[in-house]
Amino acid sequence: MKSVIKKAALYLLVFLLGMVTGAIIITSRLGSNLQNEVQMMNLVHITYEIEDANKYYFGNHSPLAKVQSLEHVVKYLEHVCSADAEAKCENAVYYDMTTFYVRLGMLYEMSGKLEMASPSFAKAFQLANEKGLFEKWRATEKEVKTVEDLKRYVKGKDKKLQ
Repeated sequence: MKSVIKKAALYLLVFLLGMVTGAIIITSRLGSNLQNEVQMMNLVHITYEIEDANKYYFGNHSPLAKVQSLEHVVKYLEHVCSADAEAKCENAVYYDMTTFYVRLGMLYEMSGKLEMASPSFAKAFQLANEKGLFEKWRATEKEVKTVEDLKRYVKGKDKKLQ
């Protein structure tokens, strides 16, 4: 009788271990699927913000409205791509952020706010260097080494987008 109880207990233990293992596997898969869904929602929102800023920049808006739109999207992208944020930003997002910094610098220059333009260009260069964007641009354009080169590059891209 004791051997039957031991066998039943052993089968019950194996069954329970299988159930717990299965539950852990299912939970981890659900968690990763949920994480993928959240990341996809973040990317959709990032895309929306980028497109909205582009519409403002190319639209018939005042320079002040364009500056405000670009300042907003740059702050948003900086937050989303910061080290403590959940979202993983791809180089495409950094490319857009760099472009927005250049556009912002050019708008500041046009409005005579040179003290605000310089940090925008500096941030664009910093991002381009950190993320290897100059290498990507060299494949399609001449070398980008100065602020003037950077502005010329973005202006050329903007003409194609209009």
